[in-house]
Amino acid sequence: MRQEIEKHAADIWNNDRKFLLILSVFFLTQLYIVKTVWNQPPIWDASIYIGMGQRLFADGAFGIWEAFRPLMLPVILGTLWKIGVPMIGVPYLLSTVAVSTGLAAVYFLTKKTISRKIALYTAGIVASTTLFYGYTHMILTGIPASFLVFGAAYLAYQRDNLFAGGLNSLAFLTRFPSAIVGPGLAGYVFLRDVKDDFWKAFKNAFYYTLGFFAVATPFFLFNQHLYGNFLRPITAGASVPVQSNPETYFFGLYYLREAVLANPLLVLFPVGLGAVIYMKDWRYGSFAAALFTLYGFFTVYQHKEPRFLLLFLPLMAVFAARGLEIVEEEIVSRFDLTSENFMRAFVVVVLILTSISFSITYSQNQWTNEYRVEFLDEMDQLNGTVAGNYPVISIYGRFEYVALRPESINETYSRIKDEVDYYAFDSGAWYCTDAIPNCQSNIDGVVNEIEEQNIKKVHIEGYNRNFTVYEVPR
Repeated sequence: MRQEIEKHAADIWNNDRKFLLILSVFFLTQLYIVKTVWNQPPIWDASIYIGMGQRLFADGAFGIWEAFRPLMLPVILGTLWKIGVPMIGVPYLLSTVAVSTGLAAVYFLTKKTISRKIALYTAGIVASTTLFYGYTHMILTGIPASFLVFGAAYLAYQRDNLFAGGLNSLAFLTRFPSAIVGPGLAGYVFLRDVKDDFWKAFKNAFYYTLGFFAVATPFFLFNQHLYGNFLRPITAGASVPVQSNPETYFFGLYYLREAVLANPLLVLFPVGLGAVIYMKDWRYGSFAAALFTLYGFFTVYQHKEPRFLLLFLPLMAVFAARGLEIVEEEIVSRFDLTSENFMRAFVVVVLILTSISFSITYSQNQWTNEYRVEFLDEMDQLNGTVAGNYPVISIYGRFEYVALRPESINETYSRIKDEVDYYAFDSGAWYCTDAIPNCQSNIDGVVNEIEEQNIKKVHIEGYNRNFTVYEVPR
């Protein structure tokens, strides 16, 4: 057994040394980022996932709950919290380890499906993309879901249809838009096999669908039990007002533009995709099916943000890698170069891009708002039920947190004001969009009433914002 492990390790070192160098630099520089942000509060969405995990494993006694969030990350974080893992600092490290592991999986799955060269190019492009690098430690859903989608596409290509559907379902439970990949990959499975045998093709597509629902069904039953509606999280998410930004449509090329800005090597994505389509290279077929469905969905979706492309970044990178291989073939054939020298040059470029990503991420995370930290430290003095506009406070104390969201602030305040023990506000955390009618006036009305009727327990001013805690007199 030991000899087999040593032999396998030696094979990886001999055959995958370039990738190991890229992964090592990525991981070690990420560890420095983690050291920098260790004591900093998690960002908004990450704190909600942590708070939901606490709520799940505290029988609802404290934490936060948002119905439109997927459950995979809260379940993982809640389990860790339940066994005593601190939720400040440690999740940054765990996220970095998980992302680095996922990056290795992308490399080895691509190597097995296509080639070692394409695997190296794919993993190198992903690792050195500024957007990917910057979000690695942030405990969010986009990157983990992207690896699960990638794995589902790989398994669909390998004709492991039942498990492909199951992995797609795990991606859905991590980030809901991943569900759109299901019809795309089931369609790929059917079209690939239908030319040989219609019923075999139908059966394989059915197995994929069966795998998806086998994993997702407990989630739907949980929703039916909790809300009386098995689709409640999905419909709730669709009903949350978002700002429409049609000016970012950019003829359907918005996410391609953002990808190239995050990594210039992704400019080769259309070249590789075109070559794959022209040559009808079925090795890329499942990746293309997953990519088309996700890119199409987010292009049609009215609200757009660069971070949304993280869900399909590894898929884009596969085709950019094929485009780079075409460039390599042209350069090697015209100049006195070898393929090995070209790959070495690629590694150098990736390391340069990674160092740039590190510099940007480090500079963005150096500064800490000490007034906010002082405010958050006050949360361990609170108990009972706390309502607020800044969900990060929910993980700094042991209380039930109720979110006062601008889109529903009047209704929520009227419902909970007789039950709340404290209100906690960060004046800079309020948000208003064109999709929320009378947003600022509604916020001002509720906050003014809270200030008039309750006792100001904490008030901290700093960096053009106020941090305030009101105690409800009993």
